[in-house]
Amino acid sequence: MTRYKLDILGLAEMRWSGCGRSQSEEVTILWPGHEQQAVNGVGMMISKTADKALVEWKPVDERILTARFVTSQSRLTIVQSYAPTETADEVVKDSFYERLQETVDGVHRYDILMVMGDFNTKMSPERINGMVGPFASSPVTNENGDRFRTFSNVNGLCIGNSFFQHKRIHRWTWRSPDGQIKNEIDYICISKRWV
Repeated sequence: MTRYKLDILGLAEMRWSGCGRSQSEEVTILWPGHEQQAVNGVGMMISKTADKALVEWKPVDERILTARFVTSQSRLTIVQSYAPTETADEVVKDSFYERLQETVDGVHRYDILMVMGDFNTKMSPERINGMVGPFASSPVTNENGDRFRTFSNVNGLCIGNSFFQHKRIHRWTWRSPDGQIKNEIDYICISKRWV
């Protein structure tokens, strides 16, 4: 985070138990973990500068965390999330997207909204309502991708990763243990009105 000079870094599969805020000289880490079993999990690592701009943060559950910041333009609400995998039970997926929608519905109306995280999604560059750009990295969209597209469309979000051309090696956010399969499954979305 320091090397790339990032102020806000979303974390997925952060399996810390409990809910908390940890500070060091350089960064603050926020996380809404499990009370007992440490699985799934999200978190957010923020710089000293971002920590000064932090107005509030709210743990929704072990898969969703929100943080609200003051910016020079407006307030910024970031929703960090970790979606169930493609093979997860449909009920688990439905429950996740229902909680995510409730979370987004609770964001202040005039805030800049960013939704980011590991969505376990493959997205094709099929252009739909200006929501997906020409540089999505998968040839096909999987079922999780369809859910994510629907969620983004309903909430007027642009899938930011797909609007910027990068080398393939810089797009991959997941690699299989044997290194043979590489996918882009992490996404950053922002309200269309702020693009």
